Amino acid sequence: MKKIFGLALACCSTLFAQGVAQVPAVKADSAKAPVPVTTPAVDSVKAVAPAATPVAAVVSDTAKVAVPAAAPVVDSAAVAVVDTAKAVEPVKPAETLPAADTAKVSEVAVDSAKTVDSTDAEPVKTKRWNHYIGAGLSIPFDQYGIGNKKVNLINYGVNASYMGVCRCGFATKLSITSGIATTGNIEFYPSDGWQTGTYSAVEFGAGYSFVNSPKVTFSMFAVVGVEYAVFVTEEKSFKHKELGRVDRSYSESLTALTLGGDFMARFALSNHVGLFASVGGRWVAEVDSDASVKYKKGDFSRLEVNHDDDMGNFSIVPTVGVMWKF
Repeated sequence: MKKIFGLALACCSTLFAQGVAQVPAVKADSAKAPVPVTTPAVDSVKAVAPAATPVAAVVSDTAKVAVPAAAPVVDSAAVAVVDTAKAVEPVKPAETLPAADTAKVSEVAVDSAKTVDSTDAEPVKTKRWNHYIGAGLSIPFDQYGIGNKKVNLINYGVNASYMGVCRCGFATKLSITSGIATTGNIEFYPSDGWQTGTYSAVEFGAGYSFVNSPKVTFSMFAVVGVEYAVFVTEEKSFKHKELGRVDRSYSESLTALTLGGDFMARFALSNHVGLFASVGGRWVAEVDSDASVKYKKGDFSRLEVNHDDDMGNFSIVPTVGVMWKF
């Protein structure tokens, strides 16, 4: 009986020893499984996943007592490997736009470049020259010296003028005046009191515009000009001692060279229309006068002329009117 009990005890000890010896081997194998990771983390996960089932199966078959110790080892290794896989997960490359979208982006870039270029472009420059045309009324007052007498003229004329003003301030002027001349200092025989004739003048000036804005312009000019006045009487019957009964008429012409200056102001009413006013002072450098008597009988005529020249005195020329800018 003792031998049988001892033999049974030996068998049980042998079996228990074999079961205990197998459990550490499985643990060692399960611990070694995830260590040699040579492929990407995702492959290591696939390799470890199948190993978990055999370990659990072996432990459950051999000894249920060792199961709690084996399960945590497998789970911690798997979690560590999975976390490693998440950590080393490759970053996705940036999404690329289709070819059509890329073209649109390029067009937007080009448009923005054009916008920058247009913004950086130089502003539109103002015109180099401004041109003005004026029309108005001029009333020159003249005093000429002819021989030993003075002739005072009051003239009324329509004035047409041009003015050009450069951006730098340089200005030019050209004016033409035409109208009538009146005087009480020219006597024809028989005396008729005040005489009425024709008047004309041409003047050219150059100067500087010290105020040159779209609204206001102030300019000064040095001016040289020529004035011309002619007085003619009506034909009247006269008995000439040589020619007999004839028609007689008198005339006198005055030509003056003037030198002086003008001051002109322009005030804009709109972009193209404005008012102007100017006043000028002249020195009459020279006066040529031709006094003539004309006798006419049928187809026959005789002209007697008396020429004289002298230095004149002065001329004052005020003018007002409307001016157009273009």
